[in-house]
Amino acid sequence: MFTVAAALTKRLSRSTIPSTLRTAIPAETRAMSTKILNQKEANDLFVTLTRLPSYLTASLSRSSPTLHLTLSQRHHPRELKSTLSKTLFLSPSGVAARSAPTDVGDAVLVSPSPSGRKQVVLRQVVGEGGKKTGWVELWDLEGGLREREWDVSAVHGEFRGDDTFGPLAWSSDESAISYTAEAKPLIPPKSSESDAPESTFDKHRYIPAWGEKFPTTLLTPTIYHLTLSSTSSTPRAIRPPNLPPTLSLGQPVFGPADESVFFTAYPELPDGRRLGIIYCQNRPARIYAAPLSGGDALPISSPSVSARSPRFVPSSSGAGTLVYISNPLGGPHASTASLHSASFPSRSLSSLTAQRELVTSVWEPSSPGGFPGLYINQLPSQPFLHGGKAVVAGSTWGSRGEVVLVSLEDGEVRAVSGDDGEEGEREGRVRASWDVLGTDGEERIVASRSRLDEPASLWLGSLRGEGEVEWEVLEEPKFPQEARDALASLSSTIIKPHKDSALEALVLSPSPLTASPNPTPLPLVLFPHGGPHSTTTTAFSASTAALTCAGYTLALPNYVGSLGFGERWVRALVGRIGELDVQDCWDVLDAVLERGWATEGRGKLFVFGGSHGGWLTAHLSSKYPNTFSAAILRNPVISLGPNATQTDIPDWCYAEGGLPYPYEGKVPQAPTQEEYGKMQAISPIVNAKHVKAATLLLAGADDKRVPFPQTRAWYHALRQKQDVDVELLVFDKTGHALDSVEAEVAGFKAGLEWVEKYVVRE
Repeated sequence: MFTVAAALTKRLSRSTIPSTLRTAIPAETRAMSTKILNQKEANDLFVTLTRLPSYLTASLSRSSPTLHLTLSQRHHPRELKSTLSKTLFLSPSGVAARSAPTDVGDAVLVSPSPSGRKQVVLRQVVGEGGKKTGWVELWDLEGGLREREWDVSAVHGEFRGDDTFGPLAWSSDESAISYTAEAKPLIPPKSSESDAPESTFDKHRYIPAWGEKFPTTLLTPTIYHLTLSSTSSTPRAIRPPNLPPTLSLGQPVFGPADESVFFTAYPELPDGRRLGIIYCQNRPARIYAAPLSGGDALPISSPSVSARSPRFVPSSSGAGTLVYISNPLGGPHASTASLHSASFPSRSLSSLTAQRELVTSVWEPSSPGGFPGLYINQLPSQPFLHGGKAVVAGSTWGSRGEVVLVSLEDGEVRAVSGDDGEEGEREGRVRASWDVLGTDGEERIVASRSRLDEPASLWLGSLRGEGEVEWEVLEEPKFPQEARDALASLSSTIIKPHKDSALEALVLSPSPLTASPNPTPLPLVLFPHGGPHSTTTTAFSASTAALTCAGYTLALPNYVGSLGFGERWVRALVGRIGELDVQDCWDVLDAVLERGWATEGRGKLFVFGGSHGGWLTAHLSSKYPNTFSAAILRNPVISLGPNATQTDIPDWCYAEGGLPYPYEGKVPQAPTQEEYGKMQAISPIVNAKHVKAATLLLAGADDKRVPFPQTRAWYHALRQKQDVDVELLVFDKTGHALDSVEAEVAGFKAGLEWVEKYVVRE
């Protein structure tokens, strides 16, 4: 279907990237222009960079020139993150005007309608005495008036606005919405005015929740349908009678002629367990369709895959096409995704024709740099282009994020970001990473773009024929000139230590990364990612940029098991963690040393990682005790056997250890003696006695993914040696990602102080 010429893509890339984002400093002169920041300057730079807002979603109207954005921004004095709403008014020449960002406050979700004329706000209000009420508000965006509002507190519990359960759906005529909220308990709690005491069982009963990032109050997420024509209308729960009441429902989207709703259903396991779902694409999950008139749900996706992200594009006749993505059920928690389509020739759900797997899993790219498969967590809320002839999404492609355009006619996939990499390579910079925020359904794409040394900017892509995309920048990041100067002096590249594997590593340095390196190399930090099935892309990170500006070269390995290189390399690590991943990290270190970008010796080499990256940091500092002067571990996996009964994802411990974990029948409650022995044999804890590196540990007290006992075990194992400097910092009310504002700032400051304590500079 697509006919983009490579030369056209290159021309568009070079002609539309603004000069302010292309500060060309030749690699040979970067060292002379580089100023190494001291600790205070680097800490200040980190805070400055984390103040920059990040783009979350974009809603682009087909019929009006308005672009609605939601953003997230940190507020350091108050130690909180705010969600902001902002509108850009577009013209043929760019942005004609823009509104000031507005804090949405107690709004859980803000959703403009497809036409851009209306907006729904789902608001959770906390009143006097902590009483919570839920409100649905309908706004007229053209008149700036709130047309109607509904108090839905008596109907259901708290709204969900997250990607897993909560995106709100508009009907095609904008007369109704569907959304997700917590259902009311079947037996309501006793009134405070009642003489009968609350049952001890009702008050203290344990009900499994959905793990990391989700509150324990999220028990029965349910789809609700609300007609917007009258304030007397009431949200109606969509709970088909043929589905078990224990299913958790989410991701609603209207079906043919707005007479049905598609949704994703997540079951619990036979033992009542709800496996942690965030960052996990292998969970039991199935797409269904339910008629709004009532009746049984129709299963759409196969029960043998993990399906999610239903998106429907209607036709003029009321028929249409459904698309969704899936991953293999069980096994690694992230892998190569498939894209499916299902056609509905009429407005009836029974008209469903044979489904197609448009894009299948890719075992290995057919050529170097070729298409490695889809790596998508969720599709954009509006992914369609050409009126439903194509979809667009952000996907990992090697070590970068790419905009991929997929034909719904033949499944052809094309990268359309326009970054060809030649200009960046000349400047000593890697290619940028992109992420798709939304489309107008026809010819325009909204995306964010960033690079290791370049914070995110906002871009608009316009289709100029089949598969041809022309990009223009809408917003550039605004921050002080001294911070710009610090970032502009950085060099970056990608190295490939082996010809016969997919192993890659990003290298970022304030020193030139050339064939004739600095005779006195800077200290090096080896920084493996977590997962293990994730990727360090070329996208901007405030922490890596600020640490590099403090005078460190960073090597970021995408070791075997990383996403973006084909399913072969995902599966290769399963059952061999603690071996292949450790070896790949060591090979990256060797490759950097061979190029002269770092040197061995006291105070020269450091290692830093979180989660599975912490597992690797523990392994590397214990297996190679004379190599690293200091190590920093964030919520690390230390001991696989105990973690199998502590974590919200016990199946991870089994799968990565090469052991079975069935989702049906008899679910493992704890490893057998043989399984436990195998898990422990590959765990870092068995080698803790060899560690010599000064070790800083950072832990979230509320971590459900790798609970605190894991970090604590490493701390006490090193304390027992009595010859290793070790510290442990614990952050209250903070989870696995250590992404509270306090933990981010304190963690960076402590980490930098830790390595500065042990670094030796020439």
